[in-house]
Amino acid sequence: MNLQKIGSLFVLDSPEVRHGPTALSRHHFDTMDLTFQQISDLPWEFDSDDPESIQAIEQRLTASRRAATSTHPLAAGHRFHFQPPAHSFHPHNHPGMRPLPSFAFSSGPCTLTLESVIQEGLQWQSQVWTARVAHPEASNGLDAESRPLVVVKIIQPSLLRIPTVLNNNWKGLYVSPRFIALSEDCIYRTLRPVRGSAVPHYFGVHEVQMPNGELAWMMILEHIQGPTMKQWMRMHAIHVDPDTEGKCVLGPVEFAAWTRTIKDMVRVIVRQLSLRPSVSIAELRRR
Repeated sequence: MNLQKIGSLFVLDSPEVRHGPTALSRHHFDTMDLTFQQISDLPWEFDSDDPESIQAIEQRLTASRRAATSTHPLAAGHRFHFQPPAHSFHPHNHPGMRPLPSFAFSSGPCTLTLESVIQEGLQWQSQVWTARVAHPEASNGLDAESRPLVVVKIIQPSLLRIPTVLNNNWKGLYVSPRFIALSEDCIYRTLRPVRGSAVPHYFGVHEVQMPNGELAWMMILEHIQGPTMKQWMRMHAIHVDPDTEGKCVLGPVEFAAWTRTIKDMVRVIVRQLSLRPSVSIAELRRR
């Protein structure tokens, strides 16, 4: 597969994509076998050595950010349309695998409606929401609360670091939104054998149009009930430091429990993926 040809599909700023009239996802990247190295080698969406190119994207993203944070923000009730990617699920159930929601097998476009925000703001690389999914085969007669609940991670370019012509300091800190989305997609493709058990079910990365008109990347994952890592840390902390933005300090017993939890989770993933399990697990035990 020719890398440059693949790369042309991913250019967010192409006119035929930028001026698309709908929010329907245009490409389904879950079936594309890009390695992490190939993703890293994809060019940025602009020429970082050309001041005019930098200025153009700076002006566009600045205007998009202004709209995204004021006149056209993302809000509960906003809808996206997407097609679940074909061949994105492991063909055989594995021990502990949770059942797939019915929309995963939908032959027609699904409608995703945002419900509540989990994470938002300019300090994050992604905006995270819960959402309900309706699909043609099973949505008739179902009220909103009966529809499957999912988690969506949205990587919106204008809410990330914006390149500027004023100085070059941004170059060492800039991360392409495409790289953020496709590298995480690559990780979930690698974890395909354990999706739905050790890690959430994954329903692909989609290119969608935001309320302010810009294109963004949207990842759709299974919603798993339970505390977030930050909530867990707060529940088990012996001290919360207000001088460090609420940083939690765990006691020795709590820290050991947290470490065991992380090791067990990684051990399950390594074992099920069969990635040198004896060596990897031994290394985990030594740590």
